Amino acid sequence: MGIRENVHHRPAYQLVASVSVAAVLAVVCGILSVRLYQGTHLRDELLASQFTVSSGVEGPSSVTLPDGTKVLLNARSTLSYSPDFGISAREVSLTGQGYFDVTKDASKKFVVSTGNMSITVHGTKFNVYAYPERSIDEVSLVEGSVSVLSGRNELHMKPGEKVVYDKSSGNTSLTKTDNARETAWMSPDITFTHAPLSEVFDVLQRRFGVTIIADENMDFKDRYTGNFTGRRLPEILSILKMHYHFQYKTTDNTITLTSNEK
Repeated sequence: MGIRENVHHRPAYQLVASVSVAAVLAVVCGILSVRLYQGTHLRDELLASQFTVSSGVEGPSSVTLPDGTKVLLNARSTLSYSPDFGISAREVSLTGQGYFDVTKDASKKFVVSTGNMSITVHGTKFNVYAYPERSIDEVSLVEGSVSVLSGRNELHMKPGEKVVYDKSSGNTSLTKTDNARETAWMSPDITFTHAPLSEVFDVLQRRFGVTIIADENMDFKDRYTGNFTGRRLPEILSILKMHYHFQYKTTDNTITLTSNEK
């Protein structure tokens, strides 16, 4: 009988041992599964997030992207891109104004989105002007070639050309341009030589990322010659108002000019 009892006990012991090992394995697998899920979830969250670089309110800020592309952002501008930039694609979003010197990579096109336009290149230099409060978006090509897609319209640019998207009409046009003027905001100097007042204020808008609104009594055909080096916008406006007799007030990013001459 004793021998039989021992024979019966061995399977019972082995069963208990097997159950214990299985339980431990289940717990370990559960922990690994949780950690794997957490890791995958964290990775997905990271890939869904965006890296964002914003410039200040006065001057340009430089950014070097992971692929070596250099971007100079004008005042009040923002550049966004995903953490996996350069792995399978090179895509960025721009609000404001930026000058791009794109690293060449024939296997990965470089795309800049402004909300109204999609600019595609492989390696080139170009300027994008796309402040949300302005009535137009622009792309001017300095070197290389790019294609600009806006709605159903796709335009191919050559150096010295500019694409303009009109937000009110939805129309896109291709024109010749002076790149020295398009990229003047990158220089510390602002120089005017017998320039109409309308051009002066347009340059200031582009340089400082603001909107300037003047009343109908101002004569925008007046001419101005002068140079501003390292001056801030309020200093420049104070000098101009002594010549043209206007007052101004600033609300957010909008400057309103009121003529003293009625």
